[in-house]
Amino acid sequence: MDLHRARIPNRIDPQPGRACQFCKRFDPDFERRNLPDQLVTETASDVASSHLTEDGHVKHRLLELRKKLDQPLRFEVSVA
Repeated sequence: MDLHRARIPNRIDPQPGRACQFCKRFDPDFERRNLPDQLVTETASDVASSHLTEDGHVKHRLLELRKKLDQPLRFEVSVA
């Protein structure tokens, strides 16, 4: 199985994190997620790749896609 983040040998303390504000805003089941799946790295912005777990990353991406699909499609007409 591939790891989401490379393993750091002899690591003692867990990576500090904070709740992802994007997921918290758009995911109605956010509070029911496992705590590590809610967290992003403390220094990063609220993007999928900054989630601490692979499940958190995937759920974030699904929310982004759902948000994009809910928006009306914009067709650009090029005049030749």
